[in-house]
Amino acid sequence: MQGSAPARDITFLGSGGVLVRAVRHHDDHARLDAGTLDDYLPFSQHEIEDADLVGRPWTADQLQFVRHEGPVRLVHGRPGSGKTTVLWKAVEARSGQRVLYLTWSRELTAAAEEHFRAFAPADVQVEARDFATFLGEMCGADVDRLPLSESRALFATATARLGRRQAGPWANRDAALHAEVRAMLLGLAVPGDTDSIPAGGLVRLSDATYRDRRAGDDRVGRAAASALLQVAEHVGPDAMVSIFPELAAATAAVGRLRDGELPEGFAEFDRVVVDEVQDLTLLETAVVVELCLAIARRRGHAPWLLAAGDDGQTVRPSGFDWAAVNDLLAARLGAPRRFHLEDNLRCPSRIAAVIERASQWYVHLDKARRPTKQRHQQGGQHVDAHLLHVVADVPTAVGLLKGLDEVEGLVVITVADEKPVWVPERLRDMVLTPADAKGLEYQSVCVLDPGRVLARLEAATGSMTTGTSQALREQEHRTAIDQLRVALSRATETLAFVDVAGDDDAHALSADLLEDAAPYHPDDLVEHFADDAPPEERVQARTKDARGLIDTAPGRAWQRACQAMRLLGDPQSAQRRLGRERAHRGAHDPVGHGGPPAR
Repeated sequence: MQGSAPARDITFLGSGGVLVRAVRHHDDHARLDAGTLDDYLPFSQHEIEDADLVGRPWTADQLQFVRHEGPVRLVHGRPGSGKTTVLWKAVEARSGQRVLYLTWSRELTAAAEEHFRAFAPADVQVEARDFATFLGEMCGADVDRLPLSESRALFATATARLGRRQAGPWANRDAALHAEVRAMLLGLAVPGDTDSIPAGGLVRLSDATYRDRRAGDDRVGRAAASALLQVAEHVGPDAMVSIFPELAAATAAVGRLRDGELPEGFAEFDRVVVDEVQDLTLLETAVVVELCLAIARRRGHAPWLLAAGDDGQTVRPSGFDWAAVNDLLAARLGAPRRFHLEDNLRCPSRIAAVIERASQWYVHLDKARRPTKQRHQQGGQHVDAHLLHVVADVPTAVGLLKGLDEVEGLVVITVADEKPVWVPERLRDMVLTPADAKGLEYQSVCVLDPGRVLARLEAATGSMTTGTSQALREQEHRTAIDQLRVALSRATETLAFVDVAGDDDAHALSADLLEDAAPYHPDDLVEHFADDAPPEERVQARTKDARGLIDTAPGRAWQRACQAMRLLGDPQSAQRRLGRERAHRGAHDPVGHGGPPAR
């Protein structure tokens, strides 16, 4: 605007005028020159408000959720469909509210706090909590934040003396056994329900209820269900509390809230908002329900409850099921109104296509184990995305991570809940797990070792069997696919695969998933992210390199030529069409070289 530092020397800008030089990703903080008069196209207020000309920032489905007056609302949709965005918009759309915003991820909690500080109305007070902090407040004591890997290690220690006969079908499936106990035996139990029983500081399903729900052929099977109950008895309730402290805290929180022990200040909340609800067990969701009921007893009416999630993006064992959540809410608060978001608004079409191909792995699972509403989804056309593929040995990959550590707007995500063993300790903090990145978006994402996961899934499809063993294997593969999709769907502009583990077949599976990615040498990848030259100069440099290398290093020359071609982008993309239209009008590009816009 007039008087701001970048526009200080532009004399043509009148009072009230606003310059838009570039619409950039929120991770891009590079200095931007305001340019000259010839860099801009004039827009009047009438043109800015013309949705047919400038587009519509909200879809009809999103606005329906935001504007609806239902006191209990659930919104679900695939990655990038705007679930978090509509929750935030619903908070901002009504004045005079005090809102409690809950999510399992501490990273998403911090992002929400930053967002609401900037955009919430002055008379709307939003308090954001990650779920462990929230449980601690409900219980009046801190809750141990036990990472999933440490919980598994404690569980493995507690079951170490079990023989193969006692473990039954769970033998050598420690992660699957841990997940079943956490998500199903404990996570589906709610204190006071007729099918749940106390177990020390926890609550769990009764033996009969667990067998009834899990012994079917489309679940874990009769033998596995019986073996799991023996394992639970062997471990004992005291050890279970140490292994699953968050579930023990949830059990205690439900009891305290039912007894009227509502922490100070919580009765004043007009709304409770839960994001990424699919990462909460039914027991943890029950804590939120009991909070709403406790507020209702204190104030005479319950706060509105809004929740969002996607059961195809679980990153920890939660046993999440929309039907079970719907039943819990209907029985305790009132029947929820459900909304589904169709469009992928975060990811450009090329990245959305990669996510779609990853989703095809679900077809190898029994229908009962697939997530719901995972229909084909088109991505947005607002950005011409970059897809890159690097294959490196361990020393080269370590050097690559060092080079990428200082790149702004880029994150490195592994496709599993544990970081690769080859990543040295000094670099482990820069590598996020799917759980760390959940609910967030980044301009550029490097995904580590996707080929290793794809190879494991590929091997399983070639040895499909029936019965208990297959059922347990499919449970593990469902989680692997979910985590892969979470990692892929964080990128808004550039998605790079870096394959280190695995063999050539695994690396080929990565290349097939990307489909039309440019092959990159590790040095080229660092250059790609560090190079701030205009796109046309980057294309020319790679073309020149390809010509110079054609005789001495034909493979490298081919890589550089492919990179140049991919940098040209999709001829049918909105960006390329917009560029042709501007050239036809004889106008200059009003966004300069600030980079493509991002939603």
